[in-house]
Amino acid sequence: MGRQHGVILRETRGAGGYRFLGAHLTEAGDLVVEGQDLGSGVEDFWGPGLREYERFYTVRAQHLPLLVAELGGAPGEDLLQLLVRTCSSEDAGRLESLVAANGPVPAELWSRLGD
Repeated sequence: MGRQHGVILRETRGAGGYRFLGAHLTEAGDLVVEGQDLGSGVEDFWGPGLREYERFYTVRAQHLPLLVAELGGAPGEDLLQLLVRTCSSEDAGRLESLVAANGPVPAELWSRLGD
């Protein structure tokens, strides 16, 4: 299943490295959130020698109404625009906390830490 369209929620470059968080909907209607952090900021958080952190969260279509509710959106609201409004820039971590292992929205996680 391919990608339909997506949004960038965070993309920054600075002294601590590079941080990216994006989201897109698949043809099946699932939400995929992808993140990548590179540089000394990763090392500061995870420890010496660990300078790259990648992750993908997949929220299946049947769980998207719960995500919309958790974000304070209305039923039927465009999810990607809701994410831009509520989870972009400095608020990007909000989305990851909702779909993390202990978050209220069921999601599948793949991650990799290291170079």
